[in-house]
Amino acid sequence: PSGCHEVVISEGETKGNINFGNFFLGAMLDVEISISPSYREGLPGGTVEYAVDVWNMGSLDDSYTLDATDNSGWGLSLSPSVLSVPAGQKKTATLSVTIPESAVPSTEDKILVTATSQGDQSVSDLDMCIAHVTEAVAPPSASTLKSPADGMITNDNTPTFEWTIGANADSHRLLVDNDPDFTSPEENVLLGATDNTYTISAPGLADENYSWKVIAINAFGENESSTRTFLIDTIAPPTPTLGSPENNAVENILTQIFTWTEPEAGVSYDIQIDNEISF
Repeated sequence: PSGCHEVVISEGETKGNINFGNFFLGAMLDVEISISPSYREGLPGGTVEYAVDVWNMGSLDDSYTLDATDNSGWGLSLSPSVLSVPAGQKKTATLSVTIPESAVPSTEDKILVTATSQGDQSVSDLDMCIAHVTEAVAPPSASTLKSPADGMITNDNTPTFEWTIGANADSHRLLVDNDPDFTSPEENVLLGATDNTYTISAPGLADENYSWKVIAINAFGENESSTRTFLIDTIAPPTPTLGSPENNAVENILTQIFTWTEPEAGVSYDIQIDNEISF
């Protein structure tokens, strides 16, 4: 009938086809759950972790029981497994997934996490994430240096460097420095996975002693080659002055000593002797 009436509703009671199981004295229980990231990769025998956010969307403080299931039977753990969350707030648990040693690369495990209200077990929410098995890849092998040779002296100030490709390398870094500690390299060049040569561009390197090495790099680490040294000297030495035997000398000895002006440090000489003036 028309007019004002007082109606008393008990928790869980149905009135007019409306179930009041989620209401208590005008309050509501509700929950939302989300997992991040939704996808992670790991190696066989490894563990991947996810953040499980549980939001209390109701108007009452509540506690939630967390449960995890999967389709591959991998090791699952939730910490903590029960979250007490004030109304309108969020708390986070950690989902750990242990990938079996025997897991085949490229396989996936789908994990479902459910948050269930302890105030009303009909109130729950769930979310899914995926764990993916990757290939076990090691750091790359070290490159072997080919040229310039160790200790080489050259008058080419735009030398070409050559090395072998590091196995499993995604990139190679060439370092050339006039200090053997490579603290401020003259050349610091990042090259590709299949690059094994590099030529210095003009105007080139200054006359000096240099050290060089190559670092092979991939996502799992890096590996350095040995270090080689070389000298660039683009200034020709002074012309030597011949000493003995004198020009047009006639000698009657089988063993002849040849002399010329005293050499500079670091200079070597080739002596040519011929019975033809054209050599």
